[in-house]
Amino acid sequence: MSLSALKSAKAWVLDRWFIKNPRLRLLITRFLYGTKDVVVSLMGMTLVVNPTRENGYLRASKIAQNSSFWRDEASSLCALFATLRPGDLFVDVGANIGVFSCLAARLPGVEVLAIEANPETFQRLQANCQLHGVQAINTAVSNVAEVLDFSMGAVSHVFAASIHRNAYHFGESVQIFARPLDDLVHGKGPVVLKVDVEGHELEVLEGASKLLSENRIHAVLFDASGAARKAAEWLESCGFALVDPTNFKPLTDDSGVFLALAPERFATLGFHKLNP
Repeated sequence: MSLSALKSAKAWVLDRWFIKNPRLRLLITRFLYGTKDVVVSLMGMTLVVNPTRENGYLRASKIAQNSSFWRDEASSLCALFATLRPGDLFVDVGANIGVFSCLAARLPGVEVLAIEANPETFQRLQANCQLHGVQAINTAVSNVAEVLDFSMGAVSHVFAASIHRNAYHFGESVQIFARPLDDLVHGKGPVVLKVDVEGHELEVLEGASKLLSENRIHAVLFDASGAARKAAEWLESCGFALVDPTNFKPLTDDSGVFLALAPERFATLGFHKLNP
């Protein structure tokens, strides 16, 4: 029996003798998971579920806690979708393979530009972007046009400028030409940024001084790091409001991601002030 046939047979048995056998399913689920309500975390939310009646959500929360994508990035994706508006240009700086970019491309009226420095990762980004109609550029982003030395790690998402090298990196490095965002982003419409560049966030923003002076940058989503918080606080000094995108409340020491909102976008989202 082939592997696909074996999987089909297993799915049929599970459906026929467990899922469509509610008394047996209830008995086994109660035995394995209990019946007392529990609190779980899912998509950045705290939820009360019953382990028997909402067993799928319980199992999903357990999977999420063991997956950096579902634990750390899913809520950021939700925040991004809530922030983007028709007519926006979404610029994904440090796009990796393009999960954020390709999902943003689904939104009506949103144009997407994906930027990735790692030449090897860019091959997969470009393939994914072609599938979803997204423009992709293979370049690093910094505050000036210059050649930067980058360090490799075991996985693609820790690829970083060598000045930010840490325990996640090893000796292999590559030199890549970097350009400011002011040279890469054109047009006249509002810009929403996602910046995930492993410690180089402030330099990315410094390279967008023209875009900032023209009030074109309406929102910036950062992944959690000390450098990202410094960059977010720099935007705050420029008049941006800082929020935790998992709940759209003020940042705390535990905030895993940061969202900086320009006054225009802050008002568009319906905020007059941030509620603690």
